[in-house]
Amino acid sequence: MYIVFSERLFFSEAHHTLSGQALKAIFKMNKYLQKFTSISVAHRLDLFEKLISPVLNYASEVWVFIQGNAIERIHLQFGKKILRVKKNNTK
Repeated sequence: MYIVFSERLFFSEAHHTLSGQALKAIFKMNKYLQKFTSISVAHRLDLFEKLISPVLNYASEVWVFIQGNAIERIHLQFGKKILRVKKNNTK
């Protein structure tokens, strides 16, 4: 895994890179979980916290005070999908 720095040390590019890597990890996790249809929401959230959160939070010690909208969006999308919330129900 790697962190991307811009010329002016903005972390928006790093956030986009991390969110893309997390999306890949979510896709792989969901691919493996298709075999197991009886996994509860709590277990899926636990897997997210153990497998995906480390990807999203990589090098967060460096960019901890910067708002990461791209990273928050991944977490929100995963939560909506796992809870089967329709797009119009949350804002």
